[in-house]
Amino acid sequence: MSGSPRPSQLAPLAGEARAASHIATKAVAAAGSTDVLVVANGGRGDVSCWGGLLSLGASRRGIRGVIVDGACRDVDEAGELGFPVFARATTPLRPGAACARSQPVSRSVSGR
Repeated sequence: MSGSPRPSQLAPLAGEARAASHIATKAVAAAGSTDVLVVANGGRGDVSCWGGLLSLGASRRGIRGVIVDGACRDVDEAGELGFPVFARATTPLRPGAACARSQPVSRSVSGR
């Protein structure tokens, strides 16, 4: 997988606030066929920050793949789509209370 990195930093939502849209939809919408999404989630393995719906949307936009500094879910769905997902872990738990904080962010993953 090669392409231009498109980083997205995730952060917990404060208090009772809920995300108006899925945590990485803006990154998927802004990316194109030469891009690889990079989701910086601080290496968290307790909740997923990437799943089947995002893989479907990204594959339909022609995005080359995603690198997740954290956990993902629905890996079978991504595999059926032929969409490359590289993550630290897998988990069945959905994100719950996270949102895209800023774009672009630095391109380091877990301090590297």
